[in-house]
Amino acid sequence: MKPSLEQAKIASLARHYEAEGYKVFARLAGYEKPPRMGMYEPDLVVRKGEETIVIAVKTGSVDKERQLVIEQLARYASGTEGMRFDLVVTNPKPDRAQRNARDSRLLMEMRRSLLQALEATVASQPKAFLVISGLVVEHLLRSVAEQREHRLTGREGDRFEEQPLDMSGLANHLMERHLISEAARNFFVEVLQLRNAVIRGVIEPVTNLRLIHSRIKTLAKDYGWHLDHT
Repeated sequence: MKPSLEQAKIASLARHYEAEGYKVFARLAGYEKPPRMGMYEPDLVVRKGEETIVIAVKTGSVDKERQLVIEQLARYASGTEGMRFDLVVTNPKPDRAQRNARDSRLLMEMRRSLLQALEATVASQPKAFLVISGLVVEHLLRSVAEQREHRLTGREGDRFEEQPLDMSGLANHLMERHLISEAARNFFVEVLQLRNAVIRGVIEPVTNLRLIHSRIKTLAKDYGWHLDHT
């Protein structure tokens, strides 16, 4: 927890209430200190007419001592006529490790959703199934490329040196570097072609959808999509 973040929020609230015509007491330079309420001094007290608002600001989780202060201030305000208590929560920006963890969770959920959508459409909605299959193939190819980039540079990222924009070209690129097999490359290109045909509205009936579905699930696991319940 960064004290400066809480101070910045207190200052922002102080300016807001001043602009609304309140008398502001704050634990900030240039302001009168808030009056003590019981044993504790709140972060901010604002008054206008008969209304008094007692404000505590917290960032993320709080320890037991800080939680006790908040509870006592809330109890004091609830027992005083014309006074209310507001708790303002401000969260710090996630650091790089937290962002990566969050992004990994979101990526896993997206992959799980795509594979679940394949399961739901393989029998009943062949066109939707092929479009979703194309999305899965694109993500598989990009994930293989990104894993290679991470191994080469030691950095997480979405950039792949010399990565072609065309997905079929990327499949060839990865095969030439022995990152995917020729059989996988041929399958990926076939699925992409079927997807493109659906989008153009020129596709003929496809009878091997369950085979495509099975192969995609196998390749997803082979290339690191370690998902449960798919």
